[in-house]
Amino acid sequence: MVNNRRGEQEDFLKSQEPFRHNAFKIITKMLDWCNMTEGSKKFVDEILHSIFFLGKINKPQFLPEMIFADDKQILENLKERYPKPFELYSTQLPRRSPFSCVLDMIVLQKGQKNENQILQSLRDLLNELKSRFLVSSTICVSQKSNIPNSDRYLHVHFWTESRTDEKAEWAYGNCAEAESVSNLLKNEKDVKENAQPTCTDENRQKAKERVDICINLRSH
Repeated sequence: MVNNRRGEQEDFLKSQEPFRHNAFKIITKMLDWCNMTEGSKKFVDEILHSIFFLGKINKPQFLPEMIFADDKQILENLKERYPKPFELYSTQLPRRSPFSCVLDMIVLQKGQKNENQILQSLRDLLNELKSRFLVSSTICVSQKSNIPNSDRYLHVHFWTESRTDEKAEWAYGNCAEAESVSNLLKNEKDVKENAQPTCTDENRQKAKERVDICINLRSH
C-alpha cells in the first residue's frame, strides 16, 4: 500500500513537470523578444507576476527558484531587472493570463495589422510548449468589417490551471471574443459610437460581423 501511494505521488509530480518546462520556455522567449522590441518591458513584468503567482498556487508549488533551477544566473538577472514580480506574486493577484501578455508582446513586435505573422509567432511558440499548463489554444480576432486592412484586435481564449485533471476557469475574464470586441470598441471611436445598446436581430448581426474569426492555434 505504501509503495502504491509513493508510486502515485511520483506519477503526479511527473505530470506537473510541464508547468516548469512551459514557464521557463515562455519567460526566456519573452526576454528575447523584449531585447528586440522597444517599449515591451512592461509585458515581461506582467508575465513574471502571472507565472510566479500560478506557480505558487499550483500543487506542487513551482516557486521562481524551482522554475530556474537549471539556470540560476537568469534568476539573479531577473531579480535585479524585474524586482516587482518577486515582491508581489505572493500577495497580489495578477491581472490576466500569461498568454495574454505573450500576445501583446507579439502584436507590438509584428504590428496590429499583421495577423498572419502574429498567428505564426504564436504557433511557433506553442510548438515548443507542452499542453495543459500556461497556454491558450484559441485566439479571437476582431476588426472593422467595412475596412479590410483595418487594425486587428486580438485576444486569447480562457486559460486553465490544474491541481488535478479538472479545468478551472479564471474569474478575472475568460472570454476571448468579449475581450477582443472590447479592444475594438476601446480603440475605434466610430465603432463605439455606432454600437447600439438595444438587443435586436439587426444589432446582433452587426455584432457578429465585428468578430472576424476564432482561430485554433494548434490546428496547423
